[in-house]
Amino acid sequence: MPEILEEPQFVRALDAARTAAFSVDEWDLYIRAGMAIQDEIGKLTMAQRDGVAKGRKEGREEGLAEG
Repeated sequence: MPEILEEPQFVRALDAARTAAFSVDEWDLYIRAGMAIQDEIGKLTMAQRDGVAKGRKEGREEGLAEG
């Protein structure tokens, strides 16, 4: 996709044009795929937060042990 078309309003318009002719089954699969992507993003975000929290905890424990 040309860089000029990567603006959010163009992305939405192009996506709407692409999905306009979807059948009911295609639309259902499209929605499910979007939900699956959002689920994976959520899992990655949670894992990152957990990793940061674990790293901070371990860092504090090491600092206290060394101090």
